[in-house]
Amino acid sequence: MNPHIQFFLLIIVFLASSVSPYKALAQKNLDNKKGSFTSFEEALRTPKQVKKLQISRKEYEHLPAEIELFENLETLILFKNRNLHLTHTFDLLAKLPNLRELHLVWGKYRQIPERIYKLRNLEVLNLRDNLMAVLPDSMVYLKHLKSVNLYHCSYLNTRHTFEVLSQLPKLIELNYGYSQVSEVPAIVSRMKNLERLELQGNVIIELPTGLGDLKHLTYLDLSRNPYINEEGLFAIAGKMKRLQELHLQSCSMRKLPANVGNLNGIKVLNLKSNGLMELPASIGEITSLEVLDLGYEYLGKNMNGIQKLPGSFGNLKNLRVLNLAGNNLKKMPGSLKNLTALEELNLNWNYTESFPAGIRNLKNLKILKLNQAQFSEIPTWISELKELEELYLDGDFFVNYTYKISMLPGSICELTKLRVLSLNDHVVISLPEDIGNLTNLEVLNLRDNLIGRLPAGFSKLTNLKQLNLKANEISKLPKEFSKLKALEKLNLAFNNRLNPKILAAMIGQLENLKWLDVSFNDVGETDEVNLQKSLPGCKILNMQFGKAEGGF
Repeated sequence: MNPHIQFFLLIIVFLASSVSPYKALAQKNLDNKKGSFTSFEEALRTPKQVKKLQISRKEYEHLPAEIELFENLETLILFKNRNLHLTHTFDLLAKLPNLRELHLVWGKYRQIPERIYKLRNLEVLNLRDNLMAVLPDSMVYLKHLKSVNLYHCSYLNTRHTFEVLSQLPKLIELNYGYSQVSEVPAIVSRMKNLERLELQGNVIIELPTGLGDLKHLTYLDLSRNPYINEEGLFAIAGKMKRLQELHLQSCSMRKLPANVGNLNGIKVLNLKSNGLMELPASIGEITSLEVLDLGYEYLGKNMNGIQKLPGSFGNLKNLRVLNLAGNNLKKMPGSLKNLTALEELNLNWNYTESFPAGIRNLKNLKILKLNQAQFSEIPTWISELKELEELYLDGDFFVNYTYKISMLPGSICELTKLRVLSLNDHVVISLPEDIGNLTNLEVLNLRDNLIGRLPAGFSKLTNLKQLNLKANEISKLPKEFSKLKALEKLNLAFNNRLNPKILAAMIGQLENLKWLDVSFNDVGETDEVNLQKSLPGCKILNMQFGKAEGGF
């Protein structure tokens, strides 16, 4: 490499590396002004301003005595301080009258001392990822405690834990997830004020009937309890008249019992990744539902495989969010048109054979996801979805071109609220001339198509921040392309018919560009250096064959 070029690039690297620490320092100063500190030494400079303090990975056996100076401290986070003597710690913290939250996280503590009773004003206690076998009996004196986190405390005696917690009159939140809980004791019924209960990632089979007596419970998470009795669960949950959210993700429920209809009153139901093959007609009785998740967590693992929705599904007229991703719904039922309150619909990975006609009636739709479908046409009535803000229609790279979209209807340009449009992996040859009407567009993904040119009106997309044109047939950019001043990410890789010199001159005017990929376009070293001079704050990728490729 030319030594002058090498020197110039070294200067660029130096400048880029020197900006970061100042940015981090500015952020730290901003946090400090808000009373939040992650350094004990920094906090000591203005002790009366300290409201939140995090001390991480220290070898302390005892907290510094100066912590008493933080008289306004409300939240203390002790993360991975594994040598800390907690008895002495609690004696010190008892002198802080405003302490409301204590987080003893990942300390691997084998015992929580009885002296914890001194922290009488505590409202939040987080003991996640520790090794104690029992909670101290003196916790019952923490009468202001509202929230307890025992996530991943697998050695705890469950029965004793609930005996202690049931004596906390103000307790409203309990997270006891991933702690090898096999049985929820009947004494849970005494936790009358509980509003949020998280028991995810355990091995619970049966729930006590007394759980249904928790009249204030609004949120229940039993996800990843693969042996749970579904019928008993829904019978108990149906008694919880204030229950708003029920999360049952990855519970290996192959079939829902008919009494799922007992959940009327619930607003959020998460049944993601259960291996469900069908839905009972009684699902239509949960008319209060606003969010229903029947999608997947990981592609190919415990995915639901629903092939047909019951006719009663159309009764769910309050649904705002519906996730059916990863099922086998190649054809959508006509009852879909009844879900007129829908704002978000996810039908990814259903290999849908045609654009679902029922969507036409969903006038409140803001987000529509139909990735990996197998239809080749977008209906002209798409323009009737006036509220649409995000539209995802990515194709499947591996299917025959007859299952791919080749043309966009001009009516798509009437979706003036659209902020995101994604059409990767199709065979689109050209864009509508009026695409410039989508003036609110911020993200446009057109990777792996056959687009040869961009229409003149493309330069009207002045709010565009991300543009992906990788692997198309573009030979030149519109004359006014440089007007896209909001662009931050631009991918033009694998468009090797572009003239590198004209390309460099045009892109060099996009001063807000932070990321640019011009790989495999015969952009030479000189052109790349000129680009970097024009765009000093931009990361430029210019890979060639034989080198690793990066991009999006």
